[in-house]
Amino acid sequence: PTPPPMEAPTPSSPANTVDLTNFATYVSPEQFYAPDSSAYFLVADSSVGPTSREWWGESDRSTIYVPLTSSCLPPGEGTVVASVMAQQTAGGKTWQMNAGRRRNDFGHSLVLTLDGVEFNPWIEYYYLQGCSFSGVGGPIDFVAHKWHDNDPDVETVIGSLSLNFVLTIETDLPSLVDVGDCTKSETCGLCHGDCDNDNHCEYGLICHKRGGTEEVPGCAGFGTDNTDHCILPPTPTTLVKIGDGGAPFDAFPLGKCQGDCDEDGDCDVGLKCFLRDGTEAVPGCEGTGAPRGDYCYDPNDSL
Repeated sequence: PTPPPMEAPTPSSPANTVDLTNFATYVSPEQFYAPDSSAYFLVADSSVGPTSREWWGESDRSTIYVPLTSSCLPPGEGTVVASVMAQQTAGGKTWQMNAGRRRNDFGHSLVLTLDGVEFNPWIEYYYLQGCSFSGVGGPIDFVAHKWHDNDPDVETVIGSLSLNFVLTIETDLPSLVDVGDCTKSETCGLCHGDCDNDNHCEYGLICHKRGGTEEVPGCAGFGTDNTDHCILPPTPTTLVKIGDGGAPFDAFPLGKCQGDCDEDGDCDVGLKCFLRDGTEAVPGCEGTGAPRGDYCYDPNDSL
């Protein structure tokens, strides 16, 4: 195809928004032209991403790290850091954002995609389901440079992008709602509290007791400390935390898919304690459970 005219304007626009929801890919509508040259993108802060260029590069991607905040985060956990794949595209090819590859007359665009849960495990945390996030500290600036110049040591700036980041963790789970004291005459609905027993919940629901802000099965968020909520009775294979550290005493030994265990001795006969670093799947069980929560499982079950 015929390349665009070389007098194409150099973009330098107000902050745009990058929505990372559902791992959507952002491609900058702005294109950066470097006649008879390759181009590359850099950021100013090395804790965010690449601050130096590479010729050709060793990968098809770079990584940027975007701090995000949300009102859903518990006290003391002010931010999460999103790992984002950062690339550029030009002439139908895509490669890492900070690498120059071949002279060309194409426009270069920035390409950003949120990495999967293996790099962003917090996406699966139960208390963040349904929550919205925004960037911390203002927009992140990406500066486009021309590689080939009369002086190879001069990194000519050809434009810039200023980007704000947002993300919503979408879920079908209803959110925890604290409506005050539930009673037998004024029962609470699904994921509502504060209940004291099953009679305080609508027909078919049970009162889920907890001692802090542990996961409430089938509900999103962490609610108010020490508030109990009405839930659908969990299936025998749903991960559920019913105790911790041997308390309450009558919860131990724990049954299949119950937590939190510390060792095999916390589990019923024939079961073992499955230790986790995040929200890894537990053999024979459903759900994600509490982050870093450990659950009893049947060693005869497989993932």
